[in-house]
Amino acid sequence: MAALTGRALVAAMCLGQVGSLLPHVVVPAIMAQHLMPLWDLNAAQAGLMASAYAFGYMLAVPVLTTLTDRIDARRMLMVGSVLSGVATALFGVLANGLWSATLIWSLAGIGFAGAYMPGLKALADRLLSDRFCAIAPRSATFWAMARTASNFTACAPGSWRSGPLLWRAVRTAHSSAQLPSA
Repeated sequence: MAALTGRALVAAMCLGQVGSLLPHVVVPAIMAQHLMPLWDLNAAQAGLMASAYAFGYMLAVPVLTTLTDRIDARRMLMVGSVLSGVATALFGVLANGLWSATLIWSLAGIGFAGAYMPGLKALADRLLSDRFCAIAPRSATFWAMARTASNFTACAPGSWRSGPLLWRAVRTAHSSAQLPSA
């Protein structure tokens, strides 16, 4: 299979980033209606669990971004996408309370750190620098579009007054969105 270049590469990377971002807001979106009553969480516990994603991301980004100078960013992108996808699926299947959900959700944040910044580096490494400067704003725009799609798909089941098990199914389905990045 030939390596992607130019517009095809940018399109593939944007699709992969959408997949990485899709699960990003699901936990906060389902927190109040489903998780807090299900696991008897107070507001502080819910905040701790919801922030675990950002905490994992924050701890991993400096390390993983620095490693892209020594390790091929494509490999880091693949590993990060797989970790994020597996953690997202595990959240839907195994999370059953504050601590299991917090741990699994922080792993998803670490996975996203391995997918997002190394993904941009992988894209930059494969495009000419002047072309990258022209394409970079498109990537940022796609990120915003992906975030919007993620918000919609995460919030929609709650607005339908779904049953308590539907959030697990939606969460598990979101994990498959990681596949294009891997």
